Amino acid sequence: MRYVIVFLFILGFLFRLWFIKLVPQFFVFDQVQYHDYAQRILQYPFFSDSIRPYGYSMMIALIYRVFGTGEIYWKVIQALFDTGTAFLVFLIAKKLMTYGPAYIAYILYLFNPYTSAYVGVLLTEVLAIFLTTLVFYLLLRYLEKRSLLLISVLGLLLAYLVEVKPIFMAFTVTILVLMIFLIRRMAKTWRIQILNAGLLILFYFLPFSYNIIGNLKYWGQPALLNVDSAFLQNFYVSMFIERSYPVTSNKWKPHAVEVNKAFEDFAPNYDRKQAGLRDQKYYGLIIKKIREDPVKIIRVSAAKMWYIWEKNYLFPYDIGPTNSRVDFLVYWSNIGILISAIIGFALWMKSQRRGHKKYILFGSMILFFIIYLTVFHAVSSGEERYTLPAYSLIFIFTGFSIWILIKKLPYRILLKFLNG
Repeated sequence: MRYVIVFLFILGFLFRLWFIKLVPQFFVFDQVQYHDYAQRILQYPFFSDSIRPYGYSMMIALIYRVFGTGEIYWKVIQALFDTGTAFLVFLIAKKLMTYGPAYIAYILYLFNPYTSAYVGVLLTEVLAIFLTTLVFYLLLRYLEKRSLLLISVLGLLLAYLVEVKPIFMAFTVTILVLMIFLIRRMAKTWRIQILNAGLLILFYFLPFSYNIIGNLKYWGQPALLNVDSAFLQNFYVSMFIERSYPVTSNKWKPHAVEVNKAFEDFAPNYDRKQAGLRDQKYYGLIIKKIREDPVKIIRVSAAKMWYIWEKNYLFPYDIGPTNSRVDFLVYWSNIGILISAIIGFALWMKSQRRGHKKYILFGSMILFFIIYLTVFHAVSSGEERYTLPAYSLIFIFTGFSIWILIKKLPYRILLKFLNG
């Protein structure tokens, strides 16, 4: 059985390296900024970008330091990360269910094109997916058996996830509060409670020390994240972009003048003397835009809650040769995966009894994460990649749904045959 898992792992890894060669992507936009940030981290101690979090660029800087700056190195590492996510999917599914659905979920994730396409681009998605899945796996382990090591590692990972995807800040704080609540309930003495909660909080804030030191050193501000507000920029931009498409898609439309101006004004390392005036200006523009047509703002934001779950394409910049059959398959396969996951999640939650409170709590965490992603990205550019960090969890319940179908289908066929 172990050999099968390893063999499939190797196949999944090779599949990713092959898949990203089908449609090579442009090295543009965010990728250039992450690359430049990684280079500066290597050149200047504790360098802190004004708007980009350091988490992803720190990983890229480490790859550059160890292996060099060639694209092949970070692509191979990202392929390992995404294949590693598949193994975590297997481990979580095995704990929650049985080997049957675990293998199905493992295979589904190993050979899924949706996350594999991002192995070939210098974007945060692959690392964010891996970290999110690892956090949920360790949370499951923590619910089963608590230890100081688990608490410490979870604290670090929750904070580092924010450094990769700042939009996860409120989510990680919620998990932090929940864990402190569990510590209060489960620890036998108040000394153990204080020790566990103290370690969790200490290790959660430890990764932010890089920001504080870097922001003080280069910008003269002790900010916990970045000195510029990415949320302010994204909120403003979201009111002009109803949904985003790759630049080679026939649905792509050039950004409005206001959007390009916002990207320019919030460019990394913007003049600090003007930053305060800029922020005041954009707060005013946001309020003005909302007052002009609040109904449209609400409608567009609500629509994005669905758009981000759609998958009209696989690759983020160049979609490759157009093919209506492939487009149909990409879109409706994703819909099928989502529907199967919803059914699988509902059936799994229903199957849990009172004695499985920890699993019900774990399922509630997953549901909260899905809702969180949906709501918080309503004020964004509405890119389909924003929901990818949840797809490892989605494939777990898709696997369970397929497993239930496989178990019941033969009986239905037999009954139909017997009934004539």
